[in-house]
Amino acid sequence: ACSDTSDSKAYPAPVSTFATVAGYALESDVSEHAKIDLDQRNMELKSDQFDWVGAKKAYAEGGNSAKSSSMRTLQGFSTATKDGQPKLAGQKYFDMYRTYWNSATYADDFVMQGLDKTGIFASAS
Repeated sequence: ACSDTSDSKAYPAPVSTFATVAGYALESDVSEHAKIDLDQRNMELKSDQFDWVGAKKAYAEGGNSAKSSSMRTLQGFSTATKDGQPKLAGQKYFDMYRTYWNSATYADDFVMQGLDKTGIFASAS
């Protein structure tokens, strides 16, 4: 959880022993979660080098954001389920795009098709 502290006059900062990230005073330690940004950076760097195998590895395997039993991955955020349903079910935009694309994994579908040059990206150069 976090509180917006970008305008400290309008919103007094909560008492916190955790860091501030992007203008938000954290109310819990999310430093391990935040390391997912390093996987995003790695994916972007590999993509800039046209290293699609490396970009896919950064996306699917991660390597920087540990959780108790494995690594958090960017792909995991796109495909996460709870009780057999997408974790984002019930969220306005997730439900809208899931319906439009007829897929609960529409974001992962696009990323993987792009990295594998399949589907709508099959003819991409």
